Amino acid sequence: MNYKNSIITENASELNYGCSWDKVKADIYPMLFPYKSCENYLSKIVYRTFLDLVVCYCIRIPDRGKGVLITADMLDEWKITEEELKEQAEENLKMDGYETLRMSELIGESIPCEGMPDMTVLTNRYKEYGAAGILYSALLRDYSELAGHNLILLPSSIHEWILLPDDGRFSVEEMRQLVNDVNREVLSEKDYLSNRVYYFDRKKNEVRIAA
Repeated sequence: MNYKNSIITENASELNYGCSWDKVKADIYPMLFPYKSCENYLSKIVYRTFLDLVVCYCIRIPDRGKGVLITADMLDEWKITEEELKEQAEENLKMDGYETLRMSELIGESIPCEGMPDMTVLTNRYKEYGAAGILYSALLRDYSELAGHNLILLPSSIHEWILLPDDGRFSVEEMRQLVNDVNREVLSEKDYLSNRVYYFDRKKNEVRIAA
């Protein structure tokens, strides 16, 4: 299944896709985007804010490698509430094969960077639209407990996050500059998520904006 180059649309008719709630609910997942990438159709789709980002909901169509953003009209047709949609999407998220991988494991080679750790990447099994994993607080908590520190969260793209234990080696401001540099020089516009740095507090079990 390849979603990275897929059509993610707010118009279900474009994909000739429409089914009952019972048929689609197992294929509904949350997706995390920057506000600006969604603002032209926020009036149509079902969404909620997460800090300065937007959580949308998508029906994956596995055999077509495409997806449909869920609209308010679709909720009316299914006779469900936004809360029911959210709960179903979050349950599916837990089954989406999220894992933490060393950067070297993800790309299949070691990239030494003086003074930097082998960064850990959070994404799903498809390595696509995996930024929503940040909504899975139990996963962050487990990793932070294993690391023994709170986490600095770097928005790598809409597909993944980079996790750094806050062990005092790197400041939030240094990481913010790194994120900005990568977004400006490396990342394609369609994959952009944020220029900010985020933070997971394991005692409070919450994500917040750090800088």
